[in-house]
Amino acid sequence: MIRNFRGKRVDNGEWAWGDYSTLNNGENKHHYILDPVTISFDFFPNGVHKFIAKAVEVIPESIGRSTGLKDEGKVEAYQHDMVSAYGYDNWTIVWHDNGWTLQQENIENYQPIPEHFIVIGTIHDSPNLLEKP
Repeated sequence: MIRNFRGKRVDNGEWAWGDYSTLNNGENKHHYILDPVTISFDFFPNGVHKFIAKAVEVIPESIGRSTGLKDEGKVEAYQHDMVSAYGYDNWTIVWHDNGWTLQQENIENYQPIPEHFIVIGTIHDSPNLLEKP
C-alpha cells in the first residue's frame, strides 16, 4: 500500500506516514499526518457524523507527497527524496511541469525518473548527499 504523504513529527523528529491535513486556529496553521489505520466514522440518526483519526503534528517543510513509485528495493519514493540515478547520487525528487522529475541541487537540470533508481536518503535527513558530483 502506497501512503499518500509523510512528514517529520514535531514532537520527536520521527517520520509519520498517512494522509495530510491542516488546522488553522486563527493565528497559526498546524500541519498533521493522519494515520489511515485509525481513521473511522461515526454516523448518527440525525445525519451528523464524526470523523476520528490518530493525527500527529509535523514540520511543514518536511511534508512530502508520494510519487506512487518504488525504487529497485521496493522502497516508496516521496517528494524530497534523494536518489541515485543516471550515474549520480545527488538527484532530488521534485514536482516540475505537471509531473515528478529528478533535479540536481541548484541546477535547472530536470530529468524524468528512470525505471531503475535507488532512494538513498531525504533532503531532511541527509543534506550532505546534495553536494555536486
